Amino acid sequence: MPARPPAELGAAIPKPGQIARCRHRNWLVEAVHPPTVARRKAAHLVDLVCLDDDAPGRELSVLWELELGAYVSEPEAGQLRGLADFDPPEHFSAYLNTLRWNATTAADATLFQAPLRAGIHVQSYQLIPLMKALELPRANLFIADDVGLGKTIEAGLVMQELLLRQRVEFVLVVGPASVCLQWQEELYKRFGLQFQVYDRAFVARMRQQRGYKVNPWTTHKRFIISYPLLRRAEYLEPLRAFLSAHSEHGKRRKSLLILDEAHTVAPASGSSYALDSQITRVAREHLCPRFENRLFLSATPHNGHSNSFSALLELLDPQRFHRASSVTANPEALEAVMVRRLKRDIRRVAKGLFPRREVVALTLRHAPGAAGEVGSWALDASLHSPRPSAKDDPALASYTRPELPLVELGESPWSLAQAAAPELELARMLGEYERTVAPANKRQRLVFANLQKRLLSSTAAFYRTLCAHAERFDAHFAARLDASPSTPAEAEAHAAQLGRDDELDRADEALEDDELQQTASASASLGPPSAQARAQLDAMLTLARRSSGSADARVRALLEWIRRNQCPAVGLGAGVEPGARTSWGPRKLLIFTEYTDTKRWLKTLLTRAFESTDRGAERILEIHGALGDERREAIQRAFNAPPEADPVRVLLATDAAREGINLQGACADLMHFDIPWNPARLEQRNGRIDRTLQPEPEVRCHYFVYAQREEDRVLDTIVRKVDVIREELGSVGSVVMDQVAATLEGRSIRPELAAELEAATNPGARQQVVLRELDGAGAGGLRASDRQLDGEIRRAGTRYLDAVRQLNFEPRLLRQALDVALTLLGANKLEPVAGEGHSEAFRVPELPAGWESTLDALRRPRARDESLWDWRRAAPPQAVVFDPPPQMTSPRVHLHLHHPFVRRLLDVFTSAGFGAHQLEHLALLRHEHDGHAYAVALARVSLFGHGAVRLHDEIVETIVRVSGDTAEGPLAPVSEREFGQLSMVLGDLLDVEGQGPTRPLGAHQRRSVLARARGDLAELWPQVRARGQVAAEAAGARLRERGEQESQALEKLLVDQRRRLAGELGQQLELAGIAREAERRQSLADRDALKDRVAAIQDEIEHEPGQLRALYEVQLCRIEPVGLVYLWPKVWG
Repeated sequence: MPARPPAELGAAIPKPGQIARCRHRNWLVEAVHPPTVARRKAAHLVDLVCLDDDAPGRELSVLWELELGAYVSEPEAGQLRGLADFDPPEHFSAYLNTLRWNATTAADATLFQAPLRAGIHVQSYQLIPLMKALELPRANLFIADDVGLGKTIEAGLVMQELLLRQRVEFVLVVGPASVCLQWQEELYKRFGLQFQVYDRAFVARMRQQRGYKVNPWTTHKRFIISYPLLRRAEYLEPLRAFLSAHSEHGKRRKSLLILDEAHTVAPASGSSYALDSQITRVAREHLCPRFENRLFLSATPHNGHSNSFSALLELLDPQRFHRASSVTANPEALEAVMVRRLKRDIRRVAKGLFPRREVVALTLRHAPGAAGEVGSWALDASLHSPRPSAKDDPALASYTRPELPLVELGESPWSLAQAAAPELELARMLGEYERTVAPANKRQRLVFANLQKRLLSSTAAFYRTLCAHAERFDAHFAARLDASPSTPAEAEAHAAQLGRDDELDRADEALEDDELQQTASASASLGPPSAQARAQLDAMLTLARRSSGSADARVRALLEWIRRNQCPAVGLGAGVEPGARTSWGPRKLLIFTEYTDTKRWLKTLLTRAFESTDRGAERILEIHGALGDERREAIQRAFNAPPEADPVRVLLATDAAREGINLQGACADLMHFDIPWNPARLEQRNGRIDRTLQPEPEVRCHYFVYAQREEDRVLDTIVRKVDVIREELGSVGSVVMDQVAATLEGRSIRPELAAELEAATNPGARQQVVLRELDGAGAGGLRASDRQLDGEIRRAGTRYLDAVRQLNFEPRLLRQALDVALTLLGANKLEPVAGEGHSEAFRVPELPAGWESTLDALRRPRARDESLWDWRRAAPPQAVVFDPPPQMTSPRVHLHLHHPFVRRLLDVFTSAGFGAHQLEHLALLRHEHDGHAYAVALARVSLFGHGAVRLHDEIVETIVRVSGDTAEGPLAPVSEREFGQLSMVLGDLLDVEGQGPTRPLGAHQRRSVLARARGDLAELWPQVRARGQVAAEAAGARLRERGEQESQALEKLLVDQRRRLAGELGQQLELAGIAREAERRQSLADRDALKDRVAAIQDEIEHEPGQLRALYEVQLCRIEPVGLVYLWPKVWG
């Protein structure tokens, strides 16, 4: 630390570029404003930016003449606080390692820093987006990985890297409402980054704390907001004002926008030409252009419309793409900004990372009984694809799968006992009823489509919709439907099905009620029913009412599966064997259904079936759209918990849980109780357990098929074909799913629809567009070969290992540093406790009361109704680990360099005041290399750019020999060869855990070495400074070279775009294939935007390359001493 200059210089007015000492910190002087009449006592206003490690980039403005103790620092003179005694070797090692871990550089685009500051199990394939982002002048990147590959983690790594390099300060994440809380949790848990969820409650809280006129966007630097809120003016307008307030050329400096499910903002509707939606216009006009860096995330980036894909890419990077220009005109541009991998590709190349998915069709067959008998049900199972052999997949060699009556293995069908088949009879009756009524238009056909969808879900859901239809179709039924049931049993069933739970599923019900109202309203347009139609409707109402409270064949099959694989004592009445085991096994089951009526009905039946089992009432949970965020989180934690930690074994979920929730922690079995008519929803459901961090080598996704119900056979065919397309054609699968959903929309499944559905699942024009523009783009393409993908993964893994070596990072060294920091604070070290698997775990010692908020990051999650005081009292800090826990459900807290607890402890070594007084920055290490003593002076070279952005950090060392054989000898230089050897010796000695005990230095020699320390540093400083200047010049040259390369690349990019777009403007606009007027207007508007873009490019050519070049311009070089080490031979005693 430079000494304070003479007192008479304290009043000197600083100049821009100088270093000022103010409020115990070092600052770069950014600007000096002369006195004005309005300013008190005519003082100079000085704008400062902090240079210290624990507050980099912090801005401060002071009235210089009124600021106590402020002064301009002189250039470094090699002075260093301390040097009065030796630091213990482990203390000095922890201090030096912390400086190295905090080092950052913009000169090397290949050096990863974020993975070392993340609580993740680093997978090399997840580093490829980071590798690609660092190669771009602006981090405009589209992560289009498959569902479950970890796009959130990949985006978090890119964001963390940009924050560490001080390329980003303000971050906004936009996503579906269902994933906002998950983003907040993941970014805090994995990266130690605190984000604010911007919603009504946050706005109210900020206004209460800071006044009604405050713009809430100005209160923090990292936000998450949902797409629905962003459409609303009361949320969007303050954001626009905030982004405009500190913008340069229309963009907010150091800003990053992350769009999750980015396809949401793409133009979507339209038969021939996609049309802009409201959220498209919001993104284009008010959002994307205001941010310097943009990350888009979507597993389905292409919807089959060429102009929609181009428009989405234009929002990402308007300097490479335009919505009126096809992606095929510049395929290399897409390869530069998009990362696209499918799960099956990663699974092939990096074996063992992802589970194998097994899709199982559970087929129900009814055998009619003799006269007067109800008949019987049987269940068999079949696989979509054959199981691999143990040789093909060794992980499955000893794997125990659940029991199933598999046809492929020659297993006998399961007998499900005798029962009637009302669901089959109702399907037949509904078909006849539709033919009798003969709906004449789309609105009328919607009635029967909704009735059929409900029937395929459950008789309970069907009965509610059928009642709504009957009341509006024929007033004859209204009085009877409102009347009370005639028997107590019917009354109980009626209340169970048409009543409501205490906790209403309002979010799900809002959608279902809309559908119910559509059905009822459209029913009134059918006209008066014929006598035959009335009789058929009456018969359906009677049968549906009678059977709506009973278990159907699927429930019986489900209970049989649970009985065989989870708990033998589960069952309804006679289905339970006497003396069956009542305890539950560890297997968990996730059940999805589309309708809340079906979920309630299932919950009632399953609860009754679990009554005779151990803790039966605690074995089932349900999740739906009405749940608050905290309750949703609690259910997710319970279901993901290890079986021994929580009793829940079955989770009932509506489609509200198909996105934004990870349920793979302890579950590998999923049941689709009904099949959604949009196949994309089926895939989203499967993605809840088929994703990264799934501990099982295989997941099983089951669905039911009634062999004797025609509709089920059609849906089964669709599911099988879409599954094949998804596996074989990748991105095309999402377009096929959309086409199937569009074909089924508003129509019943009837024999005549089979041909249309078959056509919808065959690759057509839109699928060919996807293959041409997405999966087949570029040389080697986005869908690279296994060899290319393996090469990329290996390259990313090598870069990660290089970063680990360069920064000298190991988990054990971090643990040692934390132990030292705790010791300096007067606390005990981390205490070893029993770990999980082969990992070590540690208990955090008692810390002062001022650490309570920091320790909150180590506690279990806080319950919804738990006060802060009660939570802290009941939830002590959990054990910590330094390696990733083996499972996501582990209660251990993974400590990493950016964890709040770690950051605060390591601040002991880097904070402006504390470390200077607690450390002497002097160490003596005993060596056996030779018989000579050596002095090693260490300095840090730091290069700063505009706004005190830290462009480069580097530790340099100078080594000299202490001549003679005593502590009083003069210093003498060493050869370059000796320098290299001694540098390695120093590194080995600083790894104190690997060093045995050494005999301490004698009292006389100790005093002699301490006495010479300050003089040796002063003598060595010119050499240290010269070495530092060489390193600074080399780093500066690399920075200039990178700035020049990026600016030239951007200029070439803009020139090429202007030439390409100008050429397209000279071509005739083709409107012949666009029939709809709205689509023609959209095409013409896009053409006009093309003209505007060509006109705007010249302005960007003039200023944007220069902006990039300026990012790498060095404004300040600091060379400061950080320590002095004596390497003392053991033979000297």
